[in-house]
Amino acid sequence: MASPTPLEAWDEVFVRCTRQQVNAVVVDPSSWAAWWPGMVVEPLDDRRFDLTISALAPIPARHRLVVTVDRVRPRDKGLEFSVSGDLEGTGEFFHLDGPRGVVVNHLLRGTTGRRLPRVWLAAHRAIVRAGLTSLKDRMEGGLPPGTEPDRALLAHQAEEMRIFAEEVARDLAEKAALAEASRAGGSGQAGEGT
Repeated sequence: MASPTPLEAWDEVFVRCTRQQVNAVVVDPSSWAAWWPGMVVEPLDDRRFDLTISALAPIPARHRLVVTVDRVRPRDKGLEFSVSGDLEGTGEFFHLDGPRGVVVNHLLRGTTGRRLPRVWLAAHRAIVRAGLTSLKDRMEGGLPPGTEPDRALLAHQAEEMRIFAEEVARDLAEKAALAEASRAGGSGQAGEGT
């Protein structure tokens, strides 16, 4: 085996469905084989899954990973996991709402001792893109490209974006209040010493 080489890969796909719908499929690694081409999943326990992923293109590849679920993000925003095997590190799926659907992101970072690590990474990214494309096809139910989402999805996404904007505004207001309290406390202490 070669000395460990750091690798990082990020891929995304836009899916015309809700974050909740895609999250229900993504957070359960035992179901990944149902939508991820070339994947075989063997549950090791309720949090660990042995994955074997085979692909023919762009080059023949067979990747073995053990995925351990570390955290399911609140509000249906994804999954964080650790990986071991051909790659030692961490990964995540995270979802970002948009006006007409959701962007599903896959991030993987770690080190590999495999020979030709850049070739391994290129093959792995192709495997991930195939999985994300298959996930998109499954979630969209065969909608042709360019088809407008139904009105219910558009209304749902508008509501999700409104909720997100409120959360951001609330977080910013809390940070501003803490900063103001810190400044007021700091200037009060300085005045006491004089």
